[in-house]
Amino acid sequence: MQPSICCIANYRDKGGISTAITLMYRHLRNEAIATRIITTHGPLLLRPFRILSIPFRIRKYDVLHVHGCCWLGFIPLFFGIRFGKFFRKKIVATYHGGDFERFISSNRLVAWIIRSTLKKADILTVPSMFLKKQLAEYGIESRVIPNLIDEKFFTDHDWNPSVHRFLYVKYLEQRYGIDTLLRAFSLIKKSVPDAQLVIVGRGPQKEELQQLARELDIYDAVTFKGNVEYNDIQNEYFTASYFLSTSRIDSFSIVIIEASAAGLPIVTTGVGGIMDIIKNGYNGLVVKDCEDYRSIAQKAIQIVNDPSLARQLRDNARSHAQKYHWNTIRKKWFDAFGIE
Repeated sequence: MQPSICCIANYRDKGGISTAITLMYRHLRNEAIATRIITTHGPLLLRPFRILSIPFRIRKYDVLHVHGCCWLGFIPLFFGIRFGKFFRKKIVATYHGGDFERFISSNRLVAWIIRSTLKKADILTVPSMFLKKQLAEYGIESRVIPNLIDEKFFTDHDWNPSVHRFLYVKYLEQRYGIDTLLRAFSLIKKSVPDAQLVIVGRGPQKEELQQLARELDIYDAVTFKGNVEYNDIQNEYFTASYFLSTSRIDSFSIVIIEASAAGLPIVTTGVGGIMDIIKNGYNGLVVKDCEDYRSIAQKAIQIVNDPSLARQLRDNARSHAQKYHWNTIRKKWFDAFGIE
């Protein structure tokens, strides 16, 4: 008899962690595995009640799969793992990252809470080798199981490199370097006059970034699309020609994998878990200094001016993205959960 699995997470209808959970549990259900997702997300006043209800909702399940990240995103891990231990459940925890170094070094109490919580899990997984190494520096052992991407991104489609449509997909906040992106694009625009930049995502920096685009005199060439529903995001990738990523911090970038599967030549900064995904010159071009917008622009222009390089990067990216397909990752999750 296969184990039943209960997921505990700050689960909602959008966001990278929630998308990874949705995809994984869709596959588990397709294989007739009994599952349930319990969310700690919701209106602020309701969250304590959702957390306190967890013990009453997990009892009939064999395995708890608890997800979390840093700061407030650690709450599901803190409570979920402890409730699971009390009821003697097998606990598989997934730590998704964020700014882990700053999180664990913020003070001694926080560091003790993080270590003591994660070490209680029977199996701790992380999506990248970068995160595994970070945790290991603090004596926390983990195994790497990358996040999944949806099969829809592998769909064959026409790719037109002459359109010069650059795509960026991410939350609009300082750590993702959208200001650097805009400065790089202002240089790209001078060399490629018909270039367009589409920015998908919401966030607290939107108005500030729109003002920067005006100051750089590129506002008319930049489209701030805001949120795009997950069911529609595929079209953004399929109508783009190139993909740019300018993160300052990123423990694992699902959007780079989606862009790879969609066959977009990629220029990215070489931070964190991105270097688990992109090999410079093979399936993308990497700029080591995340503030070096001139080099980002230079590499983007290089791809535009060299169609054979663009096609090589595109083909290699699509091939490498198979690593993040369910058929590749399935056995790792089945081993973690104890599914035969």
